[in-house]
Amino acid sequence: MVYCETVHEIQVNYFIPKGVNLNVKVVVFREIKGKIQTHALKSWLSLVNVLGFMLDEHETKNTKTITAYRSGDKVTFTIFHSKSEPFLYLDYIRLEPADPELVNIIDILIDKLCLSGEKHIIDDSVHLSVLFNEGKVINNENNEFDNFESLLLRETIYGLVHLCLDRMIEYKHAGSLEKVEEMKETLTKCQKCLILINKRITDE
Repeated sequence: MVYCETVHEIQVNYFIPKGVNLNVKVVVFREIKGKIQTHALKSWLSLVNVLGFMLDEHETKNTKTITAYRSGDKVTFTIFHSKSEPFLYLDYIRLEPADPELVNIIDILIDKLCLSGEKHIIDDSVHLSVLFNEGKVINNENNEFDNFESLLLRETIYGLVHLCLDRMIEYKHAGSLEKVEEMKETLTKCQKCLILINKRITDE
């Protein structure tokens, strides 16, 4: 197991010991927004239907809320109507575990409707963040965006800590002292990495 010296080098798989599988993929979309064309939205809605998602639409005088869902997973966004072009906004959605097709239709929504916003992926061996501007991927130089990445990574490490504690109890009951020591070592490394992450969040 490797201890990372800086926050930028932290990867979740660096401190996952044998016997612990962190298979849950987390995908977060944040502040997806932009002016939209009605024909592009209709095209996306048709595609969503073809892919087997149900649609639930609620309309008021100034807004329209659309929810696409299937098997308990869903995404909801709001379209605001004004004198100019309609404006779409999706504040925050966290998918855990993430349905690949649900993630896919949100990606297509961003692309087809030329939206801006953030997408964050955390898996057992991957931590990826993407920033969109009008449907195109751009380089990130935003401190707030970096800070959000740190918060996501910290949340994932907290999840690993709880997982290790549960496993440590199981190994104690089973009399597997070697495994218990592995869990203790991993928890120590998690603690050190959390200190670095919290320092980075505070500094930013």
